[in-house]
Amino acid sequence: MGEREAVFLGRVTAGFTHELKNVLAIIKESTGLMEDLLSMTPEGSFPHRERFNRALSTVLEQVGRGVELSTRLNRLAHTPDVALGSVELDEACRQMVLLCERFARLKGVTLKALPPVEGQSTAVTSPLQFHLAMFYALEALWSQLTQGGEVTLQVKTSGNEVLVEMTCSGTEEGTEMFAGRVTTCEPWCLSGAVMEILGGRLICGPAQYGFTLALPVESSA
Repeated sequence: MGEREAVFLGRVTAGFTHELKNVLAIIKESTGLMEDLLSMTPEGSFPHRERFNRALSTVLEQVGRGVELSTRLNRLAHTPDVALGSVELDEACRQMVLLCERFARLKGVTLKALPPVEGQSTAVTSPLQFHLAMFYALEALWSQLTQGGEVTLQVKTSGNEVLVEMTCSGTEEGTEMFAGRVTTCEPWCLSGAVMEILGGRLICGPAQYGFTLALPVESSA
């Protein structure tokens, strides 16, 4: 995909998510009105009050989830806006965990983002390319883990590099065998190719069952 195509898809997706959030806002407002009307109904006059309240709570909960998903997708859609910019890696991790949750869940794998370790957590790089590299790396992991596995992401600092450490759990396979399968699958190779363009690295370790995206504070892309 070329730069123009990426920008086009980003603009269309960003516009769509704005409209979707407007729809969700109307649903939330209408649900709130229904709750207010229900609260003014005399006790005993509406036999299904409890069930109705539970249904309204479920709607509001799902509206909140929809707003969060739309917000994350909107931010991702804006990544082609700049070729090079400051990327908050912890935010990028939490964003990718939410947006990739369904893909991992279909494989029976859970994704989780931990708070960053104290230190540098931003890097100057291509926002779109870095998100792409992270997606491919995560895909490599969830595609090789067995059902019940988990991938935990955490941002750390090492010298002049900012690291996104991805630690896997829930597999009884030996470290070397598992790492061998991960590092030879297509998504891992694609992620490595993108990281190379960014002047970064994609490596095994340092933790057992760990894999790391290492990005210089300022990218060469």
